[in-house]
Formats: sequence, C-alpha cells, structure tokens
Amino acid sequence: MQQNLIKNIKSKDLDVSENMQNKIFQYIHLQYLRTDAGRINFMNLIENPFTYKPRKKPIDLDEIQKHKNTIKKFNEIFKQGNNLENLLKRMKKPSNMNFHIAISEDNLLTSDNPVIATDNWNQIMLPITPNILIEFQEDKINSSNDLRVILKKK
Repeated sequence: MQQNLIKNIKSKDLDVSENMQNKIFQYIHLQYLRTDAGRINFMNLIENPFTYKPRKKPIDLDEIQKHKNTIKKFNEIFKQGNNLENLLKRMKKPSNMNFHIAISEDNLLTSDNPVIATDNWNQIMLPITPNILIEFQEDKINSSNDLRVILKKK
C-alpha cells in the first residue's frame, strides 16, 4: 500500500478508492495503537467515555511509567483472539473526513510516535517518507478538495 502510493505519487491517474481509504484509516489507527501513548489514550477513552478529555500535550516518559498497568490491560484485552482485528474492522473513515497525500518541499519532522493527531483528531497524519505524509482532515478544517496537496511554510 505505502510503496504503491509512493511509486505512483506523481501519476495523473493516481486514485485512492474509498475502500483503500478505509484500509489506510485503519492502518493509521493500528500504528497509533502500537505506541504506549496510543494504548494509554485509548484505554482512558473506553474506560471513561463521558469524562474523557483529549490531551493538550503529548504523554511523557514519566506518565508512561505511571500507566504501565493501563498498557498491560490493553495488551491483555486486545492480544486475545481477534479482538484487535475486530476493533480495526469496525473503524471506518467518517464521511466528513477528507483524504490527502501531502507533499512537502522540506523534510517533515518525525518522532517515536508515528501518528500525529491535531485539533481533537480532526486532522490525522502519518508521514510515510521524509517528504510525504498521508492525512485525513475533517470538513471544517479541510485544506483542499484535491487528493494531492503541497505543504508550504507560512
């Protein structure tokens, strides 16, 4: 999937079907759940759905250490049988999310957490090369109706 996007990025005929967008959406969430921060945030959301508040800053190493039991609980639940696979299958790209392949003239910043979510998950990004990322943007912050977008410095 990733190699195909990279290989065909400049093709005029590049098209990413809704089915493929859903697979990419699921893949991004899987990448997020592979991180300790993703597991902690996810467990906080499902354990406290009515009081959960999105974070304003990233989880630091001390907080990860304090939440080792939360990570362990996630692993116990989602490493049994097909629980994680079933969760991912239920994740569908919302109709108000727009898919883009963003190309940057400059190298993108990377971190240990591969998925970047901003504006309370209204924008989700996954860098796939130093200059290309795939992203989903909610309608209210959508930057373009084009599949490909160019990232520019302000």
